[in-house]
Amino acid sequence: MVQYGQQEYWEDRYQKDKESFDWYTRYTGGLNSVIAQFVQPGAQILNVGCGNSRLSEEMYDDGF
Repeated sequence: MVQYGQQEYWEDRYQKDKESFDWYTRYTGGLNSVIAQFVQPGAQILNVGCGNSRLSEEMYDDGF
């Protein structure tokens, strides 16, 4: 069983897998249009537990 609650699991995962990963969907794959419906550019957003996702970076690039 995968040990998501263990720090060692995540340290190992990010050392081995250098590609960014999004659990749900990529921002540019459609999530951007959904977010734009509900969040105004310039809003303060806290992305908790983002791992190595590019979501925050891509949202910032779009003015959020």
